[in-house]
Amino acid sequence: MSKKESVKTYISMLQALLVVFLTAYLGLLGYIIVNIDENFSTMQMIYGFMALCFISVALVVVIRKFLKMTKELEKMK
Repeated sequence: MSKKESVKTYISMLQALLVVFLTAYLGLLGYIIVNIDENFSTMQMIYGFMALCFISVALVVVIRKFLKMTKELEKMK
């Protein structure tokens, strides 16, 4: 497999990870919003916001890597 093909494969994997993290982020955010009025303890809120922070950081890392690999692919052409 050439370097160009491996970069394309890596970009495809990053796109899939981006979709997974966005889905998890929106799902968790929706869950928090829907259940905020019910018996939603402080610890559950803390864990929920910690998970949102973790997913946000993971999204930023994946997006930066995606952009870096896209620029590298453009240089190869």
